[in-house]
Amino acid sequence: MNSIEIPSPAAMVRSETGTLPGGHPYVTTGNGPRALAVLPGFGDAMFPGTYPPFSGWAIAPYFGRYLGTHTVCLLSRPRSLPSGYDVDDAVSTHALALEAISDSHTAIDVIGISMGGLIGQALTHREPELIDRLVVANSACDRLADVDHPTLVFGGERDPFFPPALARETAAALSNGELELVPGAKHGAFHERKLAFDARVQSFLERDTAGRTS
Repeated sequence: MNSIEIPSPAAMVRSETGTLPGGHPYVTTGNGPRALAVLPGFGDAMFPGTYPPFSGWAIAPYFGRYLGTHTVCLLSRPRSLPSGYDVDDAVSTHALALEAISDSHTAIDVIGISMGGLIGQALTHREPELIDRLVVANSACDRLADVDHPTLVFGGERDPFFPPALARETAAALSNGELELVPGAKHGAFHERKLAFDARVQSFLERDTAGRTS
């Protein structure tokens, strides 16, 4: 694990890089009491597998809106996955990584993007004690009927992979779900409409975490 502190106008932003249990490469930025684990989509497969020591500095502006309350952890999938590796295997390795993250934070919230959203939902379904709140971005699932975690389903009205009807169905299946669909946005709505995404997610997390930081 590499750990550095990055000067910023507001505070010293702490950053770590390394590999978590389960074989997950990671980079963190911030020093908030809660962890915000970000599970990326298929684009993560293009990542070579090692975050340079100063990666936290690079991603701090992108996730800056959350750094007042959270330490952001960008959690990549293990490299050189074996044949037959499936969602259940992904849940098992991600659970190991989140258990390690939980040792130094009061709670863990998760943003799952596309494929990362599928993993986040399956993880919440199977290991509910590890996750406090879940944001599902441009993703959907049908295994959440028994999950009562606060969950925000965020998508684009022109997403060809997870269309609005599927997003609505996912949110409706949740006992404590919310839905946000962005007009004109496609599969990358979380990035295409980043200001809207960050504002909605921040409101969701801050509202639901009030008085529940430990």
